[in-house]
Amino acid sequence: MGRDKYLLQCKQWKAMKVGVAVVRELYGVMTAERAVGGFVVVSGEFTADAQAFVEGRSITLVSARPLQKMAVNGAANPVTRKVQQALPEIAVPACPKCGKPMVSRLARQGTRAGQFFWGCGDFSTCSGVRNP
Repeated sequence: MGRDKYLLQCKQWKAMKVGVAVVRELYGVMTAERAVGGFVVVSGEFTADAQAFVEGRSITLVSARPLQKMAVNGAANPVTRKVQQALPEIAVPACPKCGKPMVSRLARQGTRAGQFFWGCGDFSTCSGVRNP
């Protein structure tokens, strides 16, 4: 009891910008759930309307560029610190082949389609996997 509630919404839209409707939807759920803040994390970018909507509200927009920099550099920018403080720590396993940190992925085909698994974060050169 007495702990603040934050909500997180993720969108994997690379071809188009995430608009204000997505952010408004999260804001409505935040209000209904009495959350003190929220994050919208996207693989692409946000529209100007979405960015304007969050002004004065406790919603943080996180696009792919800062996340990529964080993953590569371990950068401690204000957005990164805010996300790290609000979200619980998740134990990330090491790749069994190369030892690098793994990434949670969703199987899209095969017998495990629709299930999550751990894949090597350096998937361009390593194919290490772990099942949850």
